[in-house]
Amino acid sequence: MLRYTLSARGNALLETAKNILLILSALFPIVNPLGGSPVFLALTRDYPRAARRALARQVAVNSFLLLIASFLVGTHILNFFGISIPVVQVGGGGPRGHLQ
Repeated sequence: MLRYTLSARGNALLETAKNILLILSALFPIVNPLGGSPVFLALTRDYPRAARRALARQVAVNSFLLLIASFLVGTHILNFFGISIPVVQVGGGGPRGHLQ
C-alpha cells in the first residue's frame, strides 16, 4: 500500500489554508457584499462615478479594518463581559446541528 505523508511544513501549510478558508467562509455571510451592494448603489445613485468608486474603496477599507479589529480583540471583549463563544454561536444560529 502506497501512502503519502506530508512533511511538517506541508502539514502546517495545509492547516493554515484550512483556517483561512474557514475564516473567509465564516465572514462572508456577515459582510454580505452581495446584499449590501444594491443598498450602496441606491444610496449613491446621484454621485459621480469617481466619487462612488472612492467611497466604495473607503467603505471596503473600513470594513476590513473593523473585521481585523474584531478578530484581534473580540475574544478579549467577550471575556471581559463574561460571554462564552458557545453563547455567541447559539445567538447567531451557529451550531444548528447540535440543537436537534
